[in-house]
Amino acid sequence: MPPSRRRYPRAEVHIITDISITSAAPPTKGRGLFAVLGGGGALIDSDINYPIGSLLLLHFRLPDDPEEFCCQGVVCNEVDGRGAGVEFLGLNPHDRDRLTTFVAHHVRTDPGPLG
Repeated sequence: MPPSRRRYPRAEVHIITDISITSAAPPTKGRGLFAVLGGGGALIDSDINYPIGSLLLLHFRLPDDPEEFCCQGVVCNEVDGRGAGVEFLGLNPHDRDRLTTFVAHHVRTDPGPLG
């Protein structure tokens, strides 16, 4: 999705998340790594295959923030070789504000070698 169509800015991160696939029978638990995080969702690096439409329960903490996030997400897309794009569902305003504040302080201003 082009950046102009995104509702929230995103930042490259390395945050461990505990993941439960709640739409699986029985629910499956695992761990992943947020590689990209925004106020509306995340890109999860993981060895687990998350089919599009899978409902997830995510538990994670932001660096230097003692309050844990616990939120639902839905897998929106699969990223070959990288994991899954997840949209957060029903995130309360307080938690969304915490995420967007964190991302605002971690967005790269340097375009890097790829411009």
